[in-house]
Amino acid sequence: MWAPVLRAEYAIGTRSAKGNGGYSCGVEFPKYEWHSRATARDSSIGFRERVIRGRGLGGERNAQLFATNQPPLALMHDPGSLKGADDVARVLDRWITQGKRIAVYGDYDADGICATAILIRLFRQLNVQPAPIAYIPHRVIEGYGLHNEALDELRAREIEAVITVDCGGSSVEEAQHARELGIEMAITDHHRLRYDDQGNVQLPPCEAIAHPDLGDTPFRAICAAMVALKVAKRLIRIRTGDTPPQLLRQWIVNEALPLAAVATVADVMPMIDENRVVVASGLAVLKNTSVMGLRCLIPSAALGGAQLDASVIGFQIAPRLNAAGRLEHATQALDLLLSDNPADCKNMAAKLNELNNVRKQDTEAMVAVAREKAVAASLHSADRCSIAMADKSWNPGILGLAAGRLSEEFARPVMLFGASDSGWKGSGRAPNGFDLHECLTNCSKYFTNFGGHAAAAGGSMNFDQFDLFAPQFEKFSKIQMRDGVQKPALEIDAELSYGVSKDKKTMASIQSLGPFGQGFSDPNILMCNLQVLRTDILAGTGLKLLVQDDAGAKGELILWRNAQHRNLFTPGRRFDAVGCPKSSSNPRFPPSVHVKDIRFHDASTPA
Repeated sequence: MWAPVLRAEYAIGTRSAKGNGGYSCGVEFPKYEWHSRATARDSSIGFRERVIRGRGLGGERNAQLFATNQPPLALMHDPGSLKGADDVARVLDRWITQGKRIAVYGDYDADGICATAILIRLFRQLNVQPAPIAYIPHRVIEGYGLHNEALDELRAREIEAVITVDCGGSSVEEAQHARELGIEMAITDHHRLRYDDQGNVQLPPCEAIAHPDLGDTPFRAICAAMVALKVAKRLIRIRTGDTPPQLLRQWIVNEALPLAAVATVADVMPMIDENRVVVASGLAVLKNTSVMGLRCLIPSAALGGAQLDASVIGFQIAPRLNAAGRLEHATQALDLLLSDNPADCKNMAAKLNELNNVRKQDTEAMVAVAREKAVAASLHSADRCSIAMADKSWNPGILGLAAGRLSEEFARPVMLFGASDSGWKGSGRAPNGFDLHECLTNCSKYFTNFGGHAAAAGGSMNFDQFDLFAPQFEKFSKIQMRDGVQKPALEIDAELSYGVSKDKKTMASIQSLGPFGQGFSDPNILMCNLQVLRTDILAGTGLKLLVQDDAGAKGELILWRNAQHRNLFTPGRRFDAVGCPKSSSNPRFPPSVHVKDIRFHDASTPA
């Protein structure tokens, strides 16, 4: 039965009884249900083929996509195959020809920022006059999406036309308000559209809309920056003909593709089909992109390597772009991506780095407090299927990050709410297979607005609605999770000895399979019968193990955010591990295996 959540004051640094930020719930190793793919033990085929076949990536198109880690740009779908891309491009062409004052209305996350940058930088290349401006809403004060007040402000600034990126697809009332103000509107978005009770789509009144869920779009799982890229390509073709000038062709490769690659990784799009193409192509030129702000966000250690991988975007670039909107205003990140001044870019990148460091500290503190509150209210118990908590001291800008950590830890959907002047601002995350947006749709009467995707969603509600929302969120979570909370599955791609898993041949195969990300993760390799030789703490919260296998091969295993479990890995203890070897940024050091899960031989042990 649901118990109301106490809204305790924010106690920075609160830890569980285990100390060291340990979990106080009964999570056990293994944390996942292990399943071997059909080809995992097939030694008659090479490691690379095991991964591709085991993941069901057959067919001619996948053969071309995964033949190399640099699939050709020709494998991207024709931008005109995105429903509405031609229509939006024609509207933009008309606005430019008529000399209308244009605003690009974006979003405060990395995808929205990159999508906005793509269009603004294209307008510069096309020398559009008067120069279009960008508008990014404040994450906390305004929240996600189109807002009537923002449209009023733009009209007061004599804006005549607005194109949205990463928002607007479900903004029926706001689009109508724009029309009443005399603002023409074109919409590009990739979020869930609005449907009536009969299942009919309700599109906003506008000049044109480009959205991957409309029509027969061949691949729908693309981010907002990819939608903007496709519209940009069509606009270039309309204004310059079938053979665009070399300058604009180079602009697509050197600017638009890197921005779309960053957004694709940042917005956790599946790393398959044309997403794989754009990320691989963007990574190939990222070090030398003419978007100077992106270059300034690449850490020096990565610049020294032979090739950047998607982890540089996921763990370095994207968090810094997002930090601005989470703690201050996302326009700081957009200004960085729009600047061509080296000194300014260096200073702005340093500022984002500072904000990101604060963001990391604040997130760790929020996760610790939220974990304590969840356990104290028994929201983590086996008879529950969700966690919903509200605290007026929580920063709404980092709620999603904390929710993601708790959702991963407790294997259930999590919605966290912080206070704004107008009420609760909430953000949530959910495990694979759970549709969070559908769950919030079933609870829509408690929200003033909401939106998102299956895995991540958020919204706003009045302060008096949370206590009504929480039990309904649990009710509809239980409907989706009919069998209760289950350990998530971990699909094993191959079974190799520890020594073979990180030899040169295997490492070359792994590199050729990249880039990796959501929907195409790095390979899960099962390494059996490892023995602990020594343990160390890594970067405060990580655990580093020196291990040896039966053949005498020795090396390191890395378990991030597992320092609190050091006492479980006593010298001599044997276990199996699932993970993937990673090359060191220093070529003098051998690869180390980054572990996703372990299984002790003697017993499953509380983590």
